[in-house]
Amino acid sequence: MINGTWSQILYCDDLSIGPKTGKVYFSDATELAPNCVGTRTWEIPYTSKMDFVRGKRTGRVLEYDPATDKVKVLIDDLWFANGIGVDKDEQYLIICESFRGRVLKYSLIDGSTSVVNDKLTGYPDGADCNHASGLCYAPIPSSALPLAKAIFAVPNPWDRFFRVLIMILPKSLSPKVVPYGGVYEFFPGDTTRPAETTRLFQDPDGQDISLLTGVTVHENKLYLGSLRNKFIGVLNLNKPR
Repeated sequence: MINGTWSQILYCDDLSIGPKTGKVYFSDATELAPNCVGTRTWEIPYTSKMDFVRGKRTGRVLEYDPATDKVKVLIDDLWFANGIGVDKDEQYLIICESFRGRVLKYSLIDGSTSVVNDKLTGYPDGADCNHASGLCYAPIPSSALPLAKAIFAVPNPWDRFFRVLIMILPKSLSPKVVPYGGVYEFFPGDTTRPAETTRLFQDPDGQDISLLTGVTVHENKLYLGSLRNKFIGVLNLNKPR
């Protein structure tokens, strides 16, 4: 039950646990449910592609409070809500809104939302914040798709016809991601310093690691998860680059 009414969570995506309250903050990316293939596999990438193509904003960010066993919606109307990070004082969340290509900052104090960056090299996915440095991180699994540029170039309402046409194509012809590996490092901003990008780590052609969807900060290293590679990437933040 969410906000006193029943509401399905169909695409739970990422989460962070508040260091002060123990509340669980998590994203529900879309109202589309992934299809199950057999008994063990879920078609997560294909469902995300379909959500991108249709262009409907049904993603949400939710909060679960273990003390009350209740869930409430903090933000809705997001276009594929994804990565969630929380600061050490639990005053704000960092949220990746993948298909609008931007990172948001949500205040847990007053409920306001601001844009940290909407000029990324691709679509941000997971998120995490370093409680020691105050910096946050968001992996970028794919650079901007040529198909996306084509869709946005088509004027309304003709773009709807274009989107429907793509959605009825066989799965084998669905949009393919561009091989790329990237992690965006940024300061989310506070009363004394504006938000800013500090570094961008890239594997431009995805030769060593690509399709990064998860990031965890631990002892000044980034541990990177991927939907493609069969290993965990490790990035030493202390190493000069």
